[in-house]
Amino acid sequence: MKVGRKRAFDKAEALDKAMRLFWANGYSGTSLSDLTNTLGINKPSVWQ
Repeated sequence: MKVGRKRAFDKAEALDKAMRLFWANGYSGTSLSDLTNTLGINKPSVWQ
């Protein structure tokens, strides 16, 4: 029996979304806001 809440953040899905964002905009054309909005996370979560 597992205890605790279900994990809502899927790392593989986030990596795929980020990769597609960088492909579309390029590394220098992607802002931190673009990344956090696409991933649905807050800015501090990027560095965790």
